[in-house]
Amino acid sequence: MSFEVIILYTMFGLASGAGVLPDSVNAAVGDTVMFPTSLTPTQTPFISIVWNFGKTNIISSSSAGNFTAPEYEGRISLFISTGSLELRNMALSDTGDYKVDILPAGSAVQNGDTTLNVYERITNIYVESSSNEPIEGSSLNLTCDASGSIFTRKWSINEQELNPSENIIFYDQKRVLSFKILSRKDSGRYLCEISNPISSETTAYNLDVIFPSEGLSAGAIAGITVAVLVVVAGAAVGGFYLYKHLQKVKQ
Repeated sequence: MSFEVIILYTMFGLASGAGVLPDSVNAAVGDTVMFPTSLTPTQTPFISIVWNFGKTNIISSSSAGNFTAPEYEGRISLFISTGSLELRNMALSDTGDYKVDILPAGSAVQNGDTTLNVYERITNIYVESSSNEPIEGSSLNLTCDASGSIFTRKWSINEQELNPSENIIFYDQKRVLSFKILSRKDSGRYLCEISNPISSETTAYNLDVIFPSEGLSAGAIAGITVAVLVVVAGAAVGGFYLYKHLQKVKQ
């Protein structure tokens, strides 16, 4: 589990958010995230600072005292000099809209809205084939999956992104790469990349398409060999008895 601190400061050159906050913040489960305001610390403390998650007041500070919602005790901090908020040990349930209202001394209320998106990191990525013997002329499915919050999948071969064609079809948001009819030219090293806004993982699968004759397993080849030997032996025995019969007829 990662405990990286994600700090998104609103600086010159970055897009401004809604009011004094950035438009959105992305974080991974377990991370610590800061919601920075664009306000400069002043010598006179703010009269009040109120942070809401949806319609719920999660933390506030004023001359009347400070308040922290019980469910946030131990994992939330308010920076009273700027009104910025830090939230620790992120969970998927923290995803949503946050709002701050700040009342400076001798000035109008400053407010801002932002959206927090919490994701699970991409892990345990893999590709599996629908057949262990990809024979030319047959169909085949390659399935790419992983753990985590999956947003996009991208398939490529020889560093070229794959797109749907007459022979290639994608299913389930590119989870499945389907070949209608395999050919030798489909052989190669296929890459599948799964990503979301905070992480990305890639894995490879080597596809080696073989001719039908090459696709026979060792057991099948052994079976065919035995069958051929039986036929040959049977023909030899039959020929021997036919020869004996003809000899008797001549006598």
